[in-house]
Amino acid sequence: MANNYFLTGEKGIGKSTIINSFLEEYKGIVGGFRTIKNISENGIISFHIVNIFTSEKPNKDNFLFNRGERSKDVNKSFDKLSVVLDDYNNYDIVVMDELGPTEEDAKVFKEKVFKILDSKKIVIGVIQKAKSEFLETILKRDDVKVLEITRNNRNEIDLNKEIKF
Repeated sequence: MANNYFLTGEKGIGKSTIINSFLEEYKGIVGGFRTIKNISENGIISFHIVNIFTSEKPNKDNFLFNRGERSKDVNKSFDKLSVVLDDYNNYDIVVMDELGPTEEDAKVFKEKVFKILDSKKIVIGVIQKAKSEFLETILKRDDVKVLEITRNNRNEIDLNKEIKF
């Protein structure tokens, strides 16, 4: 039986919006992270990882990478920022918004993700549609249910009906 639920679909289709509307009802029992996009004044697009219910703004301390720049430092950044997953035992629901191929070589981060997926916690996340051994390993798990979000179904997806508490 699934206790790990991942939304997938095109970029900008509404995956995070669906999770956000679900989470409003469960504040206090939810932990985890969000990956947020930032566009600087000079047009550089960067990605940052923040605690799920923080008002933290993109900054150098939560910086992951700039779009198009895949340096070895990305792995170090994911591993360093994986601390947002350390307190998962304090919550009933853990959010991972989002997982992608960039994390493929971030060993510490991946270990924490798999430890949480192996737990009995309910995990709700977004998983990119991309070629990646890391992502494929998650998608093939017996305890994972994948919900494909499309323009036709995005307004009909109700996580309260999908998730078995």
